[in-house]
Amino acid sequence: MDKALFDKGLATRRDVLGKEYVDNALANASEFAQEFQELLTGILLGCCMGR
Repeated sequence: MDKALFDKGLATRRDVLGKEYVDNALANASEFAQEFQELLTGILLGCCMGR
């Protein structure tokens, strides 16, 4: 995963859902869900919805 893309997606996700919610979701994700969280954040939010 491209770090710049992930960071852009993370910023967008925090703007939309709130920092506390996003940080909690990432911190408490299972091993399987962690990969999905990273994919969702980087590809969908970083690439497709990033500002």
